[in-house]
Amino acid sequence: MNKFQLSILLDETISFPEVLLKARETEEIAEIVTLLEEYDKGKTTKLLIKTADGVEVIEKSVIQIIESFGKKVEITTEEEVYQTNGPLYQVIERINDVTFIQISKSVYVQMKNIRRLELSFSGNYLVEVGKRKLSVSRRFVKELLRRLEKL
Repeated sequence: MNKFQLSILLDETISFPEVLLKARETEEIAEIVTLLEEYDKGKTTKLLIKTADGVEVIEKSVIQIIESFGKKVEITTEEEVYQTNGPLYQVIERINDVTFIQISKSVYVQMKNIRRLELSFSGNYLVEVGKRKLSVSRRFVKELLRRLEKL
């Protein structure tokens, strides 16, 4: 039994997709709209970051590390480190990219930039990203290993 009916109409005369939703409840429509907005957000390849000097446009693909230091967030690329104010979760929401993974409470890394994973003397894992080695919190190790196996 289907929970929805899907109709597709191809029209070469339109310049962008058009979505028409019909439902009994506004809650159903709100859920679908949220999904569509999240899908659309994920398609952008650039991230706008407000810095002390203005607004920087950064390609998501060159970001290596995103880390929080209190109310400041640092975004590290191979060439530069950008600083912005605000909570880490807002930057991560704006990036909306599954290629990033959380390795500690305050650090995310882009999976493709992980060069090495090693066990430290203390029993913790260290991840090598670019020229840096970052500690992986125990609660994030299992997910990191699972996702690395899929690369």
